[in-house]
Amino acid sequence: AYEHGGPPYLPLLVSRLYTHGGDAEPALLFLRERLRSETHPKIRKQLERRLRDVAITRDLAILQSAIERFAAERGSVPEDQASLVAAGYLKKRLVDPIGLPYGVSGGRAVSQTEYEVLRLKE
Repeated sequence: AYEHGGPPYLPLLVSRLYTHGGDAEPALLFLRERLRSETHPKIRKQLERRLRDVAITRDLAILQSAIERFAAERGSVPEDQASLVAAGYLKKRLVDPIGLPYGVSGGRAVSQTEYEVLRLKE
């Protein structure tokens, strides 16, 4: 739409709507495809940031779900991701788009990387 006179914020709005719909995967696919064709540096930077934010939002939701299952079944919160992997709640440790591992703090999934919180439908 941007190429055809649409507003430059439209791709960011579309990705936000997909994410708010409860499934980050369509937003990630949309953003990756837009990045392939986008040539304007400012818009590319915005798309890259949104892609990172959506990926972190998705990963934290996966990690939080594993934490909650662990706590419900074992009566305590895990200390870290390694505990979740060892107990079979995660297949592998999750890392953010820049390679930093996510953490567990007080029973909550946390990211070391600053990101815009995008809500997945609950």
